[in-house]
Amino acid sequence: MEFTEVFVVVDFSVFKKLEALNISYNKLDAIPASVSSLKKLKKLDVYKNNIAELIPLPKTLQYLDIGHNASISTKWDLSSFPNLQTLKLRTTYLKVLPKGITLMKHLEHIDLANNPFLEDI
Repeated sequence: MEFTEVFVVVDFSVFKKLEALNISYNKLDAIPASVSSLKKLKKLDVYKNNIAELIPLPKTLQYLDIGHNASISTKWDLSSFPNLQTLKLRTTYLKVLPKGITLMKHLEHIDLANNPFLEDI
């Protein structure tokens, strides 16, 4: 017997008051586009997927865990997350820090563990 994985794309935009979303461990190749419409979202956890690129996300975001994903692109600019306080990039195979990270005034916690190719900080 063969097993087939079926993925259903959820339209998160119907959850207008959603403040926290955990879509970890789902083998996602991308963050669902509807997440960008969640204007009250403060916490997004996409740990342990296959995400390599970030889509535009709500500026209200305070916590982002994108650890244990594919080789994260350093093209995305973190300055578009002005309220981010916690950023988890553990095991994302970074080679350099993402743009804008030094401009993040509210950042309190950064997890860069297990990124062996990261250049000297």
